[in-house]
Amino acid sequence: MKTRLLLLLLVFGSACSNGPAPPDNLISRENMVQILTDVHLAEQRVSGLRMNTQDSSLIVFESFENKILKKYGADTGAYRVSYTYYMAHPDQFKEIYQGVIDTLTARDERARKQQHTGPDSTSRKPQ
Repeated sequence: MKTRLLLLLLVFGSACSNGPAPPDNLISRENMVQILTDVHLAEQRVSGLRMNTQDSSLIVFESFENKILKKYGADTGAYRVSYTYYMAHPDQFKEIYQGVIDTLTARDERARKQQHTGPDSTSRKPQ
């Protein structure tokens, strides 16, 4: 009896440690970084609009999200399944979000540099 219980726990534990198998329509890590980066930028845009109702904000965000997914050749189902899969694999999820953070940081730094130098400062010649 104890042997069966131990065997059952061992099988169950090994099955849980690997997490779910990758779905057929899994979005690559690289594309997830790009999609999530754009999703976070869309969230920022929507929150900046300061709409009167949460429903209005959600409608606008869903429109942005659909455009983002179309841009990367993904659909809502693949996005949600991929997001769930990566969440079940914390090491991969952490890598993806590190890529999102790196991308957003690089964009922010470029924007700050442009703000300080101005858009035409590199093309001007001294007179």
